[in-house]
Amino acid sequence: MQSSFSIPDALRHFDSLPAAAHVRQPVVEALFGISASTVWRRVQAGTLPKPFKHGPRTTTWRVGDLRDVLSTEGGSAHAHPDLTRPTPSKKGPKHRPTPTTPYSETPTQDPGTAAEISAQENFGPPAVRGSRIGGGQ
Repeated sequence: MQSSFSIPDALRHFDSLPAAAHVRQPVVEALFGISASTVWRRVQAGTLPKPFKHGPRTTTWRVGDLRDVLSTEGGSAHAHPDLTRPTPSKKGPKHRPTPTTPYSETPTQDPGTAAEISAQENFGPPAVRGSRIGGGQ
């Protein structure tokens, strides 16, 4: 069974492309063995060169710039720290620590008088109060 994945021509002939040539994001992903999200994380971190925007949906990288990065890292995508350990979030921790005291220090509210409690209990959905909804009267 053959795979439906095909190698882009720019990747297949990357070594023969001139340094001034431009390649699209799928080629960059395949060159470094990284996902699209990691491409953009590495651009933001400065470990990949900034791309050129040719339009709202066309982004390319210079082949010469990519070759420089490949030669600097020895061709291994695993040489970068952002690929081996998670980058700390700038927004702070995702989970807030829970308080260590088992009881709240704020006093509980008084539920009210018996008449107020009765009024709260009698207020409910229309079907509970004998409304025609669902009753068919």
